[in-house]
Amino acid sequence: MNHCMDDKDKLIQKLIAENEAKDKKIASLQNKKKKNAKTSYALENLEEFRPILDIIEDNDRYTFTRKFGKKEEKVIKLNIFIRDLMVAKIKSSGSVPDSQISTRLSMDEASLIRYMSEGRAVKVGAGRKKK
Repeated sequence: MNHCMDDKDKLIQKLIAENEAKDKKIASLQNKKKKNAKTSYALENLEEFRPILDIIEDNDRYTFTRKFGKKEEKVIKLNIFIRDLMVAKIKSSGSVPDSQISTRLSMDEASLIRYMSEGRAVKVGAGRKKK
C-alpha cells in the first residue's frame, strides 16, 4: 500500500513539474510575441518615420558624432528628443496651464517608462527576477 502511494506521489510531482515547465514556455512565447508587436509597426512603416529621422539628424541638439573603429558615425540623442517631443505635445494641446506642464510631463514620463519596461528583468537583491 505504501509503495502504491509513493508511485502516485512521484507521478503527481512529475506532472506538476512538467506543467510548470510548460507554463514557463508559454509565458516566454507570449512575452516574445508582445516584444515583436512593439517593433513591427515601425519596421512595416519605416518610410513614415524617415522625415522625422531626417529632421532629428540635421539638428545638433539631438545628435553627436562618435568614433566607431576608424569610422565616425552620427548618433541620435533619443532621450533628449523624446523629452522635447513630450513637452511640445503637452504645450500644443493647450489644455495644460504652464504651471502644470512639469506635473503632466512627469506623469507622461512615468507612463513611457512603464511601457518601455514591460517584460524586462528587474534587479532584486543579488539576483535577477522577472516581472
